[in-house]
Amino acid sequence: GLCRWSTALRLNKEIAEKSGLLETTIDTMAQGIAVFDGDTRLMHYNEHYAKLLGLPMDILQPGVSMEEIIRYRVERGDYGDGDVKALVKDRFERSKISAERFSERSLPNGVITVHHRKPMPGGGLDTTYTDITARKRAEEEAVEKSHLLEVTLENMDQGISVFAEDNTLIAFNQRFLELQELPSDSFYIGARLEDIIRFNALRGEYGPGDPDVLAAERLAKIKGRESHRLERTRPDGTVLEIRRNRIPGGSLVSTYTDITDRKQAEQHLRQAQKMEAVGQLTGGVAHDFNNLLTAVIGNLQLLERDIGDDPKTKRRLEIALRASFRGADLTKRLLAFSRKEALTPELTDLNELIPNTIQLLERTLGEDVEIETVLASGLWPAMIDRSLLENALLNLAVNARDAMPEGGRLTIETANIRLDEDYADSRDEVTAGPYVMLAVSDTGTGMSAEVMEHVFEPFFTTKEVGKGTGLGLSMVFGFVKQSGGHAAIYSEGGKGTTVKLYFPTSEIADRRLKDTHTTPSTLPVGDETILVVEDDPDVRAFVVDGLEALGYTVLQAEDGPAALRLLDDAPPIDLLLTDMVMPGGMSGREVADEIQKRYPRVKVLFTSGYTQNAMIHHGRLDEGVELLGKPYTRETLAQTVREILDR
Repeated sequence: GLCRWSTALRLNKEIAEKSGLLETTIDTMAQGIAVFDGDTRLMHYNEHYAKLLGLPMDILQPGVSMEEIIRYRVERGDYGDGDVKALVKDRFERSKISAERFSERSLPNGVITVHHRKPMPGGGLDTTYTDITARKRAEEEAVEKSHLLEVTLENMDQGISVFAEDNTLIAFNQRFLELQELPSDSFYIGARLEDIIRFNALRGEYGPGDPDVLAAERLAKIKGRESHRLERTRPDGTVLEIRRNRIPGGSLVSTYTDITDRKQAEQHLRQAQKMEAVGQLTGGVAHDFNNLLTAVIGNLQLLERDIGDDPKTKRRLEIALRASFRGADLTKRLLAFSRKEALTPELTDLNELIPNTIQLLERTLGEDVEIETVLASGLWPAMIDRSLLENALLNLAVNARDAMPEGGRLTIETANIRLDEDYADSRDEVTAGPYVMLAVSDTGTGMSAEVMEHVFEPFFTTKEVGKGTGLGLSMVFGFVKQSGGHAAIYSEGGKGTTVKLYFPTSEIADRRLKDTHTTPSTLPVGDETILVVEDDPDVRAFVVDGLEALGYTVLQAEDGPAALRLLDDAPPIDLLLTDMVMPGGMSGREVADEIQKRYPRVKVLFTSGYTQNAMIHHGRLDEGVELLGKPYTRETLAQTVREILDR
């Protein structure tokens, strides 16, 4: 008996120790724990349980029933308003469970918990409250950050795409589809990189060749590089900068940036720097050459006085003097190009100066060239060196004659023009404001785009050796720039040439323009549908943006065939606004004729760098047809479009 009693004591002691250890463990846990017996009376709880539920110690007495705890919380308002007795009964009945249950609950003090109830043998109940407030807040913050990142991604000017290690698309923004010109219904989360590359290969993005071979080569290059940068010029002239980087985990992040404007600005800067460098060189050479010629001519004239009457010597001296004077004229042209020739500007009415110059031109150009003048009424005066302007006009006329070996028509026009901020921003050397324009147009052979890139450079000429110095247009360019003006040339092979010179107006014209200038707030608006056909992407973007800002629905195409394809699925249009001279095998006149076959009532507005009179004489425009001459302002565009639509 003593042995059994000793064993019982030892067992009781072990039980007590284990019970104490269990209670200590429960008390130190970060979870709130409460244990109820089969009669739902409180057997044990820890401090964290009381703290999480906000229960005072006088409530949590040993033996207190779950119903009493629920009543306290109901009366405190933990379960909302309502009949206390009914709420207590409802909550108490819910607590009588026969299976393990998890639920998420928000407590009145803002704490979010996971409530875990587990039945115990004998009918008891183990209930646990785990504080997940920090985790929920972190999840909410993650959702907010994710939403913020999505909004940021969609509002970026760059196109972004992210491909997983297995080359499936896991993230992208709308700009990515726009810059790649990918159909949104065909590319989605989960799309394959191979599909996008093959799509681009099929439409000629990677040049001529077998699309499958080109796509495989492009994919292999991408897979074989960790990070790289490249530039790609799309068929429409858009230049994309593409940067690809592998990030930890193997994903490929690509950014697509439209750098067309930047590339054009760089090209303009390089051209300006080249012209400036050439100007400095030619100016320096001309200055030194002038000094040499001064000595040569002066001594030849002294020698002429001293040689006597020997006819052979006199003839040789005359030849030398003529050559020296030609050299002096050459240096004058070089100085004009380098903008180092001294100007003597005076207030000039071009309409008065041009008729006097015409008499000289008629003798110079010959009978095969017909000269016509179209002088604008109310022309503003401009500060110009009259003699140099006459010389510039003569150079342009001689160039035009040489471009019309079998004769033709030379048209000289004047007009008041305002070059606006959009035009000035696209050309670094131009200042927005009012100008007097002098345009010289011919019906000659015209020039290619490659020739026009160099046409104002000194000594550049397409004439045969000995037929020209290549300084005529460069002298005109230098004179106009030194006068604070701007020169522009419009030409295509076989379609004639127009050279436009813009000279700053006097203060009188400035004031007149400010008095009559239309403010943006008074621009006429509309809701019609307009189709814009223009091959120059910068001009097209300016026109489309300007018309859309005025309320019009605008469709756009880069050439005639694209415009006709666009109309297959487009709504009827009210106005066609098209450039006259475009690539793609169709002129603006031909585009208009085709569209008017479909929509006989559609109205047409042509645009061109050539002038109205030059276009008529080239046989590409009928009398009475509307032409909007380039460059034109937003105000002129808005008013002209509205006038035509209202007729």
